Amino acid sequence: MKATTKFSTLHEATNQLLYSSLSKALASASNSKQLHKIHSIVITLGLEKSAFFSVTLISKYAQFKDPTSSLSVFHKVSPTANVYLWNSIIRALNHNGLFSKALRFYTQMRKMDVLPDKYTFPSVANSCAALVDIKMGKVVHENVLEMGLAV
Repeated sequence: MKATTKFSTLHEATNQLLYSSLSKALASASNSKQLHKIHSIVITLGLEKSAFFSVTLISKYAQFKDPTSSLSVFHKVSPTANVYLWNSIIRALNHNGLFSKALRFYTQMRKMDVLPDKYTFPSVANSCAALVDIKMGKVVHENVLEMGLAV
């Protein structure tokens, strides 16, 4: 076996272990202070632009009622065409009662030509309902129909 092949195999195994360990640490964080420590490790390792870690951090900060940190993580990877990141920030804002801001992010997402998916619309519809925004609700409903996602 060539040295470069051995190195490549070792590098891949190390990355798998690292990702696995960070994923477990993120999942087990029980408060915002712990999450900030894990987040700093993610940054130190140069993984702050990873969609996987970004989505997880956005969701976890929202869980701990820290939408400012959720937004900070999103803005570090933005602008992005990754619908999962958009969904996570819209859901995080909803979770924290920031319905108007969630709708602004949905509008921004559409302006950037990021196509929503079936996971986008429940959060956006929830924001419309919470704000009693019938006009935006109709726009969202039209988007659902245009994408063929209506049941």
